[in-house]
Formats: sequence, structure tokens, C-alpha cells
Amino acid sequence: MYLRITYKQKNGKWVSPPYVLEKLRNYGYTVIDWKLANRIEGALARILMIGFDEALELWEQRERFKRSVVLARERVLPKIKQEISLQEFSALCEEERILYTFETVYFLGLFGWVNVQSKDGVVVISPIGKVKREEQKQGKLVKQEEEAEGQG
Repeated sequence: MYLRITYKQKNGKWVSPPYVLEKLRNYGYTVIDWKLANRIEGALARILMIGFDEALELWEQRERFKRSVVLARERVLPKIKQEISLQEFSALCEEERILYTFETVYFLGLFGWVNVQSKDGVVVISPIGKVKREEQKQGKLVKQEEEAEGQG
């Protein structure tokens, strides 16, 4: 059971929790700030049909899934060319012997490595980091070509 306490100061400034909340944290309660609470229970959790309690439990156990997330980022994401379904992602993870597929998708989406969407009731995953890196490389190549033409 969780005691949900979110906190903020005027104008949404980040602050350390008040002394009383620190004491509650010392007694084993989960104390998180309001931005993190909104992010944890946001659209990603709704797409994956995770309630706040389950999402908060995942957040608290994130160290347990860290290895799976890193392995998926290094081994599975380079194999994804376009959008794939959650089942296809799960199959790729099984090929690479990566455990905790569902949790891995949640954290990859939460930390911005993949884009998780629901299209006609199907969870679709597409890599973000790879696409952005390719766009940056293309932009650099175009700039280099323009500079070469300007000098020539």
C-alpha cells in the first residue's frame, strides 16, 4: 500500500521535500514530486494499461530491470527499422535472451529511447534515438556539401 504524497512549491519550482515528508520517507513510505508522479502515470502507462500503483512499483524496482533495458537498447533497437508491435518486440527480446520484455518497453518509452503508441488497439513501438541520430547525420552531410559547394 502506498501513501501518495506529491509536492511542489510556488511556480512549480523543484524543491526538496519538507521535513515531515523526509521523515515519512525514512519510515518506508514512497515520497515523489508531482512532476515525476505525472510522468510515471502518464500516457505511456495508460497505453500499456498500467495503473498508478503498478507503475509506481515498477519505478521503485527500476534497478532490477536496468540490465534488460541496456541489453534491449544495444541489441534489439538496432534491429528495428520501422514500427513493430509489442509481440514482435517480445520475440526479438526472446531471440536475444532478454528478460522482462514488458517492463523493458515501459522504461525504454519512459526514458525516451522508443516511441510507444496505440494504433487501433495494437501497441506499436518505434525507435526514437536511432531516427534522431540519422537525421542529425543527414543534416551534417548536407551542411558539409553546402560548404563544399560554396568554396568550389
